[in-house]
Amino acid sequence: MLIMGCLLLILGIVLHTYYGNKNHGEVLQYRYTVQTTKIRSDIDKVFSIIQSHAPVRFDHFHLDTSYPFYVYRDGELVFWSHNFFIPPYSVVSNFTDEIFYKKNNLAYVLIKGTKELQGHKFEVVSTLDLLHNEDFQSKYNTAGFNNSVFFIKPELVSADPFENALTIRCPKTDAVFYVKCHDTLRNLSPIASPISLVLIILGTIMVFYSLYNYHIVYTNKHKYITAGIYIVSSFLILRLLMRYFNLPWVFFLGKPIDVNYGNMFMDTLCVLIMLTKLALVQYRTLLYFNIDRLTQFSRSALSILCVVSMFFLGRSIWWLIDHTYQESLIENHYSVSFYLSNVKDTMYVYLFILLGIYFLSTHLVANFYRRLQPNRNKGLTYWAFGTVLGCIISAGLDWGFIVLFSSFFLLLVYVLGLPRYFYRLRSFTYLYYIFGAFAFSLILFSVLYQKDTERSLEEKKTFAENYLKGKDPRLERQIYQLSSTIGTNEVFKKAVYGEISVDQLDTLIREHLYKSYLDHYLVTYDIYDSTGKSLSQASALTFGEMKASTVVSSSATDFSGLFLSQGTDNTSYYTLIADITDGQRDIGNFLFRLYPNRSTTLSLKSLLQTKRVIHNPFTQYYSYGVYDANRQLVYQYGNYNYRRIFDTLLFNNLGIYEKEAMFNGFSHYASKGDGGKIIIVSEKKDFYLDLMSNYSFLFFVSMIGMMALLLFMGFFNDFKRYQMDLSGRIQLYLNAAFLLPLTIIMVIGVFIIKSMFANIREESMLGTSQNISEVLNIYGQNYETGKMSKRDLRINLDNLSRSSSVDINLYDLNGIQFYSSALSYEDPENPIYPNSSAFASVLLEGNPMVLQDDFHHKIKFKTVFLPVKGNSNNILCVAGINFIDAQTSVEAWTRQIWKTLLITFFVIFVFLYIFSFISSKKLTAPLKLIADKIKSVNFHERNEEIIWETRDEIGLLTGEYNRMLKKLEESKLALSISEKQSAWREMAKQLAHEIRNPLTPILLNVQHLQRMVGSESFENKSRMLKTLQSINEHIDKITGISMSFSRFAEMPLPTREEFDLVKLTKGVAEIFTGDQRIDLYLNLSENELLVNGDSKSIKKALTFVIKNGINSVPSTRRPEIHISLSRSENSGIIQVTDNGTEYDDEMLENLFRPNFTETDEDNGFGLSLTKMSIEYFGGNLWYRSEGYQGKTCYIQLQLKGQDGTTF
Repeated sequence: MLIMGCLLLILGIVLHTYYGNKNHGEVLQYRYTVQTTKIRSDIDKVFSIIQSHAPVRFDHFHLDTSYPFYVYRDGELVFWSHNFFIPPYSVVSNFTDEIFYKKNNLAYVLIKGTKELQGHKFEVVSTLDLLHNEDFQSKYNTAGFNNSVFFIKPELVSADPFENALTIRCPKTDAVFYVKCHDTLRNLSPIASPISLVLIILGTIMVFYSLYNYHIVYTNKHKYITAGIYIVSSFLILRLLMRYFNLPWVFFLGKPIDVNYGNMFMDTLCVLIMLTKLALVQYRTLLYFNIDRLTQFSRSALSILCVVSMFFLGRSIWWLIDHTYQESLIENHYSVSFYLSNVKDTMYVYLFILLGIYFLSTHLVANFYRRLQPNRNKGLTYWAFGTVLGCIISAGLDWGFIVLFSSFFLLLVYVLGLPRYFYRLRSFTYLYYIFGAFAFSLILFSVLYQKDTERSLEEKKTFAENYLKGKDPRLERQIYQLSSTIGTNEVFKKAVYGEISVDQLDTLIREHLYKSYLDHYLVTYDIYDSTGKSLSQASALTFGEMKASTVVSSSATDFSGLFLSQGTDNTSYYTLIADITDGQRDIGNFLFRLYPNRSTTLSLKSLLQTKRVIHNPFTQYYSYGVYDANRQLVYQYGNYNYRRIFDTLLFNNLGIYEKEAMFNGFSHYASKGDGGKIIIVSEKKDFYLDLMSNYSFLFFVSMIGMMALLLFMGFFNDFKRYQMDLSGRIQLYLNAAFLLPLTIIMVIGVFIIKSMFANIREESMLGTSQNISEVLNIYGQNYETGKMSKRDLRINLDNLSRSSSVDINLYDLNGIQFYSSALSYEDPENPIYPNSSAFASVLLEGNPMVLQDDFHHKIKFKTVFLPVKGNSNNILCVAGINFIDAQTSVEAWTRQIWKTLLITFFVIFVFLYIFSFISSKKLTAPLKLIADKIKSVNFHERNEEIIWETRDEIGLLTGEYNRMLKKLEESKLALSISEKQSAWREMAKQLAHEIRNPLTPILLNVQHLQRMVGSESFENKSRMLKTLQSINEHIDKITGISMSFSRFAEMPLPTREEFDLVKLTKGVAEIFTGDQRIDLYLNLSENELLVNGDSKSIKKALTFVIKNGINSVPSTRRPEIHISLSRSENSGIIQVTDNGTEYDDEMLENLFRPNFTETDEDNGFGLSLTKMSIEYFGGNLWYRSEGYQGKTCYIQLQLKGQDGTTF
């Protein structure tokens, strides 16, 4: 199969390489064509709606499409399915089929269909988005890139050709756009080469299966190192082939999968599988057995290396988590990530895999360390040396202190001896896994805490810098509004042509171009003629010189021609440069300056009061205070009182100019700006509450991962080792009985409370909207009757928005926004439109109020749409009221509940585990006592009764035990008499048989002598002498038989003594170590093991067992003897495994019977007497045949208790 798999791989690679080179760009072209075909089909459906409705209305176009579409009638937009991006008609009118369009780092393909219907020209445009806005999500797209077109995010998308670009075309035109993708895309060619992919997959499976099958074979032969080489090779080859051919991602071309993240996921999963296999067989490998043969220097060096390796393990896990932090999208207050709204589905699985790698790696290192250093004192010494060395390495590489916890985890595991509970589910097994979850969650928490701290500091720095520099997005859009009207406005033309004076120009500009928002700032401007000469003031600089100076000393904004300039006195101001045109001819230039941070007529406080700040999800809870150069508070915003902050040592000692500092329950950061101003940005943080709640959440995530690891390991081990004792079951049932209902109640309760909060918030929003609606109706009626000017209307709307803490947007009956309290910006070329369904519901269906979910700049909020009516109850416009904090306030309330519940749950879990651990020990202690007493019952000594005072179930059980002992004593006495009689009877038969055998020849010889007694011949005398000699020999034999039975009757009983079973086993093994004919392996997992018994008889028994194993090996094989010593709960077990002839069932049944022997040289009493001597002190001896050549002898001896009795 291996050869066949290699041949299929070679054939598949050859075919794939040929077709892959030939069809390099066809994958993208195919995927692009599929999407454009869908769009063309949707456009045809839109035209069908137009044809079937005359006249067509706004609400007729509600159609479920793959991509957003827009309908233009005679150049006027009459419907939009999506309001995030609406193509300007100036762009729509300049192409016929498909065109690439890029704006603000967003890339689209505009696809248009045109028809003359109902006497009008209808143009339907759909946008195929290539690059999405990462801050915006809707039903049409997710953040990042269009995964229906691209398999991975493209490096570059452009309308112009460039080197090594892939060209994407449409059927009716030439190239639409050019794209550069990662080289990974070269192997994603299932369309061009399906046969090669099938061959590659089959070959890969066959090669992997063959190598993995070899691993199983060698594992069964106990050749674990060879088996390990095969499994590593199989997974390495598998992953290399999968990576090269992008398996399995090639079959998920339409799914939003990050290939790099997916490959990392698969790599770590393969590592986890290999570690699982190794952990299950580590204690049986020859490398593990041969540790005792290492020199003291080698063991010392390896011990220190084990400790240092834990530092590298902790850092590796830290790096992997940090590397996937951006993928996880776990942001601030990540304990709320329980909702999985901001976390990729696979992120938790990936964390579980890393948890398994960390835990299993630690287990392997700890097991190896325990074998290297069985003496605990030496082990602690080498751990200290390794930890110091690891700290030096960590400090040199700037790894941080968190890696030290991995070393302490190793120490805890080593001291408590937890690895021995790894393969069975006991009480300490749960403790082992809890410690593992605790250590891993510390690393996970440190990564997320550090990233959250860095993000928080960066957000505050950016916020402070933008604020102090005067950077104001709302103001920038307000200023940029001028550029859309300057070019064609008659006021500027007249100024250039000299038809009006400078003073008249100033009045006209303020009257026609300024909005109320700009009245608060100092504004200056210059007008230049076509030669570059200033017309508004005497200036020595020309327009070209002024423009060059502005560009050099300024930073660009998001708007063309608008700069944030820096003055000589460290003041910031905005500069707008625009052209003045007359038709197609440039006749002059306009230079506009606005000083948001300095005014000759208004104070800094007045300016700051008018400043509107646009927040993201992290900055919306900020408070901030601004101080002038004299350290006087001029403005503050939020919940923190900044008036007395300079009375503290905050500025001098906490260093908040470089980092954040906690003070009075707030995290503060300070920044200095121009003119000596200082801003302090503060965020309320319940530091310890956040710390505990976030760690509690990550700890429970780790505990879930540990449960998944148990199931994962059980899958590879057929669950055959997961045998819980009674104590473990009691502990599990107690925890499940309390924690499971508590978890269910907690989760359901939080969701119910969140729903209640959301309903209360919605009712509040609707009530506020109703009040605002009444005020807006009054404003509209006053404006309609001329009682309120447009300027006064804007001022009143700004005040209403500010007092209500909402953003108000007004849309005309065509859906175009003409006012916004959030962004006072009007651009005729790119107007802003409302949500189409809500707009139609209010305007056409007559709904008085529509509540919609909205999303902008990473903020989820609610918008209420309602009509603004005039005096005749006619609709003047549609208002959109944005409640920015609608979603975040509910989440904040819910977060507070989650924090409290998580901490409470964590505390309950800790106390409950301690309670269940102690309770399980208390409950099982009587049963353990009874079990130990039952094990110690023997016929050679008097058995003690159990004293139990209470009359409960245990009392009934002990009562029955005591009655059993009384019956046993009676039976023992009767049995003793019967055994003695039976023994003497058997001995008499044996003695009679042995004596009868020589008596017969003696009788024959005597009769022969009687016949020869009268003869005098020499020959007869010689015969008589021989006969007498024979008689003498038989008499000596009878004498020997009688002496043997006399010695057997005088044989002393075994002597009770305390001895170290480890020392005894080493002593016996040393007897055979020098024998070059055999291979002997010694594995002692304990440093000392005290038992009660007869050390001489045990030593003889162990020696006999080893000799018996050596003698059973056929001459065709070299004898191998494996001796291991381990501790169970109440006994020590010696295992002696040989590679000799295995015993069948009949042999195992008769092995310990007297007179039974495998050889003619043995009298058959060896194993029988050995077993009797071991059982005398409550031990046991038995054999078990393995599934391969050989057998194992088990010698079990009861441990000695502190009181000198055996358990």
